[in-house]
Amino acid sequence: MNSSEIKKDIEDLKNQIAKWVQNHQLNGSYSFSLYSEHYSTPSSCVLLMFIDENVLSVLNGYLSDELKNSFDELIDKTKFWYEMETSYRVSFCYLDQEYDKYCLESSEWEWLCNLIEESYYELHEEIYTTFKENSKIQNLSPRQFEQLLDVIFKNQGYRTELGPGQNDGGIDLKLYHKDDIGDIITYVQAKRYAPKNPIRLEAVQALYGVVKAKNANKGIFVTSSRYLPGVRKFQKLISSELILKDNSDLIKWCNDAELKIIKEREKLLDIEYIRKELKSIKRDKNYNKIVYKTSNINCIMNTFYIILKETERFALLKKIESVYNTESEFHHRGLELPNFNYEVQQKSNQDFVRAKKTTMWNVGEILVTDDDVFYYWKGIPLNFDWND
Repeated sequence: MNSSEIKKDIEDLKNQIAKWVQNHQLNGSYSFSLYSEHYSTPSSCVLLMFIDENVLSVLNGYLSDELKNSFDELIDKTKFWYEMETSYRVSFCYLDQEYDKYCLESSEWEWLCNLIEESYYELHEEIYTTFKENSKIQNLSPRQFEQLLDVIFKNQGYRTELGPGQNDGGIDLKLYHKDDIGDIITYVQAKRYAPKNPIRLEAVQALYGVVKAKNANKGIFVTSSRYLPGVRKFQKLISSELILKDNSDLIKWCNDAELKIIKEREKLLDIEYIRKELKSIKRDKNYNKIVYKTSNINCIMNTFYIILKETERFALLKKIESVYNTESEFHHRGLELPNFNYEVQQKSNQDFVRAKKTTMWNVGEILVTDDDVFYYWKGIPLNFDWND
């Protein structure tokens, strides 16, 4: 199996559905999207179908059973099965378990590579969990390997400058950190090589030459492979200026980064810590640390979240309950606020949301996941109406 074969299967599926819609005169009420074009999180799902009007009525069983059964029979003759994710969104996956597994693994790989590119290094331990395995590192492109090192060094506290990837003068990455005197500048050269392809002396000497020519403080050569004995002998002569790192170091760095993220998140998700943060928010009226999402399909429902960690581009959120001021005798309508007392019974170590920052032109900065939009709360009670 390969991506071109899967692409052909998807096109065949789309064509058969289009023909079914046309034959039943349901034109103009559906559209398709590849799962990867709509969602960023991994899944074995390969195709989404967005439906409206007549097609929506048929697939949700609002019209005749005969039409619904004819669609089911159509899909049964293909390589796929389908599921109604919502009343208007249909997802398609392979029936064959091997194809389904291949699609999931491909989706997970694409997702992980996107995490590296978007510098999710402070929130997603999955980056480091995956690349503790050398076989996974070997699947990276040379540029992706440089990006992985960039997020590893950022996780270690360095300020980094990733090179352009080409015509970089022998420097893939620059690291900056301060000591008592000033900035310490380190040049990094990265080589994603297979273990059977060791690093030779000439490559390491070239990095050392650049370090000396540019008056940098030191150099680090990092490879997923190994070094020939002559390279190690050369390094011992200039050990204060040149550091050699190999696959074993990469594994340790990834393991340390993974544990660091997990331990920090456990601390942030501790119930007493969250209660303390909420009291501080309420006392200081620092309401921009609270966000909310609203559902207003046939009713108005709100959910509040506290921002436990916020970076330049991302945020870690935890759901908090609401307190209500009802206006009707049936208590289905009124105003709600976040519950700053955070009354929960269970441990708070799993239920969290990782969201990405973006800008909506008519709102300003918001947070988003694949399915949800979160707005920064301004301290004003929100209206709710549960009456359908």
